[in-house]
Amino acid sequence: APSPRASGTLWASTDDGVVQLTRDGGAHWKNVTIPGLDVDARIPAIEASHAAPGTAYAVVDRHFTGDRTPYVYVTSDYGAHWRAITSGLPRAEVHVVREDPANARVLYAGTGKGVWFSRDRGASWQRFPAPLPPVAVFDLVAPPAGDLVIATHGRGMYVFDDLAPVRDHD
Repeated sequence: APSPRASGTLWASTDDGVVQLTRDGGAHWKNVTIPGLDVDARIPAIEASHAAPGTAYAVVDRHFTGDRTPYVYVTSDYGAHWRAITSGLPRAEVHVVREDPANARVLYAGTGKGVWFSRDRGASWQRFPAPLPPVAVFDLVAPPAGDLVIATHGRGMYVFDDLAPVRDHD
């Protein structure tokens, strides 16, 4: 089935706390910055939902200021409103959040202390149930086939297969 991501919708973030959105392929841009962010808020990743148009997940990294608080936000109305979704995340910066392509309720977070996941769209988080050292995870890919590919800072890359136990749990 085709993705419900609207054609021409692009999210852009900056290393000084700004989020921009275009819904017409870049002809017009709108500032949809998360309220309360300042120039020290880096936004290294935005993940547009595969399942819900207007929904996107943004992470904010402030560890360069000594702030290792996890910051993850979600919007379901194209950035008009944002809410924090960090309950259960460790005290560590978050570098990336990815939505599972097979189950949109499942999210994966790459943090300064490894991988965490949520089965309820970020309402609660828990440590990913696989052996991985507590290393900074800078990117994640969850192909529909069922693997989770993890890119770390300094420890290489890991591939965990068969995400069914994470995806299918209710």
